[in-house]
Amino acid sequence: MKYQQYALIPITIAICGLLYFPNAYSDTSARRYHCNYYASDAVEQHKQNLQFNCGYKSLRWNSDKAGQRKWCMSVRETISNKENEVRKKMLDQCFKAKISLTNTNNHPEIPNSCKDSKGNYTPIKSIYSWYRYQKEIRTPVQNGLISADFNRDGRLDYIFIEQNKKQNVQLTTCFSHKGSNSYKRKLTSISFSAEGDSLMSDGYNISMLGKRVHLSLSYFEHNAGSSSSDGYYRYNPDQHVFELKDSTVRSAGIPIGADYTEPYPIHTPRPPETL
Repeated sequence: MKYQQYALIPITIAICGLLYFPNAYSDTSARRYHCNYYASDAVEQHKQNLQFNCGYKSLRWNSDKAGQRKWCMSVRETISNKENEVRKKMLDQCFKAKISLTNTNNHPEIPNSCKDSKGNYTPIKSIYSWYRYQKEIRTPVQNGLISADFNRDGRLDYIFIEQNKKQNVQLTTCFSHKGSNSYKRKLTSISFSAEGDSLMSDGYNISMLGKRVHLSLSYFEHNAGSSSSDGYYRYNPDQHVFELKDSTVRSAGIPIGADYTEPYPIHTPRPPETL
């Protein structure tokens, strides 16, 4: 009986050490591995805090990777995980406010006649989108608005995106009428995703390249591969449409099969014929 009591003493001391001295278990390879990732995430989150002018300031927000790692090693993993989650929630709140439909800073400057007369869609510069675990503010149209005299009547025409309350985002054009001060809006067949948590992701980017409109599409499918395409358009003032003048398409399917040499037949996005 005495032997059994003495045998339990080292185990009791070890348990007490873990309860009252958190550093007793922190210096392990698994712990160091976790804290390296924690510190990298903390620094990246602070970069987003600065990039989008969220204005968060405290010991929680800094670019001191070594300091973040040292703090992580001094606390339990549940505590460091909680700290990471707090930053994620704060950034999420900041992002949603930055791209809110009611945020006038997120509205491009366009004529009132270019806006949806029914009020279902609101012109915006950026959207808050995510794919599975990756969240970001995206601006699909260069600078949030493309303006140029496409129909050559001496007045600007516009390309922009607009969104409704259900997070549906669409690309819209608006052109001036020759001989009048009015504008006419026209929807395109291009829609943007502002939702996520799926196995597939589509991305769009529209910009001006010289006098041409450059439409870049990207596609990614989990465990399948990725592909992309680029379309280059010129406006035809006689037909009142953008015409596809040139395009390139690329595809990279993940190798499958018994010998892993045949690539998965990945979907390839094709540039629309007209914008």
